[in-house]
Amino acid sequence: MKLFTKILTMGLLSSSLFIQAQNTHKGEITLKQKALYPEWRTHHFPNNRLALVNPQPLYAPTTRDQWKMPMLNHHFQLSQDKSFEQPEMELKKSAASFFVPPKQLANGKWFWRVRINDKSWSETFSFTMDSSVWKNTAPSADVFVNAIPVEHPRVLVRKSRWKTLIQELKGTKQQKEAIKHAKKDMDVTLPKQDWAGQFFKDGNRVFQNKKFPADHLKAQPTGTVFKAACHALTLAYIQTGDQKYGHEAVRWASRIATFELMPPYKTEMIYNIQDDFSYSSLLEALTYVYDTCYDLFTQEERKAVFKSLSARTDSYYRYFCNRLENRVMDNHAWQHTYLSFLQAAMALKGDSPLADEYLRYAYDVWQARHPVQSIYDGGWNNGKYFGVNIGTWSATPLHFEKFTGHNFYDHPWYKNHIEWNLYKQPPGSHGDGFGGDGYEVAGSGIGSKAATWLNVLATELNDPLASWLASTAKASKKTYSDITWLRVSEGLALKADHQVKKPKNMPQSKIFKDTGIVNMNRDILNSPKNLMVSLRSAPWGGFGHNLSNHNAFTVVHKGAPLFVPFRFRHGGGAHTFKSYRHTRGHNSVLVNGKGQPISSEAYGWIPRFLDGKNISYASGDASNAYAGTPSPQWLDRCNAAKVDWKSEMGAKQLTRFRRHTVFLRPSLILIYDELEASEPVRWDWMLHCRKTMSHKGQRLTVEDNEASVDLIANIQLTIDIHDEALVPPFNVDGRGGNPPDIYKSIGTHAYVTPKAETDKLRLLAMIQVGEQHEIKTLPSGERQCGKWIFKTELSPDKPAQLKVRNTDNTSSFTLNTNEGKTQLIEIIKGKKEIQEAADSLPLAAQSAP
Repeated sequence: MKLFTKILTMGLLSSSLFIQAQNTHKGEITLKQKALYPEWRTHHFPNNRLALVNPQPLYAPTTRDQWKMPMLNHHFQLSQDKSFEQPEMELKKSAASFFVPPKQLANGKWFWRVRINDKSWSETFSFTMDSSVWKNTAPSADVFVNAIPVEHPRVLVRKSRWKTLIQELKGTKQQKEAIKHAKKDMDVTLPKQDWAGQFFKDGNRVFQNKKFPADHLKAQPTGTVFKAACHALTLAYIQTGDQKYGHEAVRWASRIATFELMPPYKTEMIYNIQDDFSYSSLLEALTYVYDTCYDLFTQEERKAVFKSLSARTDSYYRYFCNRLENRVMDNHAWQHTYLSFLQAAMALKGDSPLADEYLRYAYDVWQARHPVQSIYDGGWNNGKYFGVNIGTWSATPLHFEKFTGHNFYDHPWYKNHIEWNLYKQPPGSHGDGFGGDGYEVAGSGIGSKAATWLNVLATELNDPLASWLASTAKASKKTYSDITWLRVSEGLALKADHQVKKPKNMPQSKIFKDTGIVNMNRDILNSPKNLMVSLRSAPWGGFGHNLSNHNAFTVVHKGAPLFVPFRFRHGGGAHTFKSYRHTRGHNSVLVNGKGQPISSEAYGWIPRFLDGKNISYASGDASNAYAGTPSPQWLDRCNAAKVDWKSEMGAKQLTRFRRHTVFLRPSLILIYDELEASEPVRWDWMLHCRKTMSHKGQRLTVEDNEASVDLIANIQLTIDIHDEALVPPFNVDGRGGNPPDIYKSIGTHAYVTPKAETDKLRLLAMIQVGEQHEIKTLPSGERQCGKWIFKTELSPDKPAQLKVRNTDNTSSFTLNTNEGKTQLIEIIKGKKEIQEAADSLPLAAQSAP
């Protein structure tokens, strides 16, 4: 990643897409973009900057209103000659609104342009390529498409491997498990319709949805049942060669072929709440059977299944094209349905005249957009939700590799992703609380599915850290054939063969700048003794599964959540928009009672980070997080919940919110906030604790003396503590059986509020966790807490300053806004080590890739 660090340093500061305001403090950058990652692409990329990768994909904002308009015809030209008399590379008649050059680009300046439907050319855009840019050596899409063999099967197994595989698996646990699962699907009476269909075996109803009540909308689709059965039956057929399983799979697929298709290209029908993943599950079920049991169909059966498979695949192509390359994040597509589409296209090659077009799009959009979030730093903005992406992450690279021979895990993101797994949730610990939807159920340590994924990365990248992380997972009998099967079918190892060892000398802290999270630890490899302090301020803004918690911090102590929010994702619409997703539900700040909008235009970022032995520091900037056009999706849901968006979200008065987080090991945390508004406002500084808090004056204490928080500001503060959410959460859809109607609230929630409205607020929170010391005021005006002595500028009319040193003068930290200086000095083994930082931009601040 050293090379990519150089890219950021060289490329970002020359960008015309950010503005450094005239009144910006020395060393600071003020971002003025409406959005770093607009929900929909608004500009051509790249332009007037250094390339991100070699070859550099070219992107044009789409003019097609998705499924409502015919497909477009894009013509791209790429040249080192601005006249384009003889362009080096060209792409004609492309429905996709992006172009991945088929080979490496030479160093120097490149020019490109695009036209749509043979109309006039766009303006000319440019970028620079040099040797510092990471080289993606994957072959072109044509190599992949042309390498797919004529014979079937090719998706779950290659025909050339099939006979050998049967012998390799004969009598193994793998084969026995496959037979066991397939037998459950034999001789089942199948429903005559997809929606609300019911399955019976031996007169008894089977495969009932256990998560939701029988009459709930989400209990009606049958796609997941058909997919699971077709997967199990085809795997049993592959592993045994016994045609009875194949013929049974054909029977299941033939029933799907009788179902009425969704109205053609009606995206709202494909993705509405009633159907969701069911449509793609049926596509995947048809794919498994059509490809694996190709020679077992009668002519009529194959014709019917082919017709249904083709129509469903085409509907996804028309939906994805111009969408996946232009939308900031299409959660469900990248989680599941993209893989369904890719595999269906693989199965159709040679039979459908459009299959090659589908395959090129699938391959190139993966090359252009994967990993979609965080780009290179390995993080995943929807932290908790990374698990649902694992199936696609593991299968797609293998599909590409088995036909091209290229290792698609050879990408900086995968290597850094291993470290992200460690720092966001050390073994035996609760997660950092920034997992987006579902953060409230984050367990202690790595789960079995994540462990399976980490073992995949360990083998592909020969990475001992991945192996060790996987080994820390709790034992589980659950298997993930969707992750492991393709490796088994190719004869690839499921675990690396190196010795599993606990790592040594890991840095205690790590920044994931493009994801927008910093994790700082006391003892990262020893959760029972660890103290983890995390800060989030994300360039991506709010969309999808993200929550409105820019400049929020969390504290996890001895592996257990301490200052971490607790609300309920499925607690009802009003609870969602006033507590769970709302900034109110997180350790950040409210302005006049309002939080950050759910919008890609409401974003934050991490300007500075320093990490030493005794001191770690991170700053977050949420100055752009309180204004933004509401995401249409979430505005509709907010209105449906009868919550007034304008009264809950969006505070354009806020002009500055810099949060400085200093972790002074072993047990002191300083949170120093600079808050400014265009007019006097009410500020609410939020703190959520999983335990009971009480207060006296401007001091908060946690039960059992586990922690204390002393607060000072330029104005007197009041503290109000609640033990319930603003809106009580209730089990809105009866998921998980029959729990009480009202969910039990956990912990307490503190509102820290100045006694009077003000346009400027400086606030310092001194948080002690575990070890407790009296905070003394020294004659010098400094404060002392144990071995740490510090002084803070609380006057908002003066530049922000924070100075920290320890009593033996071996560690010191200085934040001096007036001089633009952030400095960390430590004496380690008699040697003085100095680190300094000015603002450093995330990748997104240059432009959305």
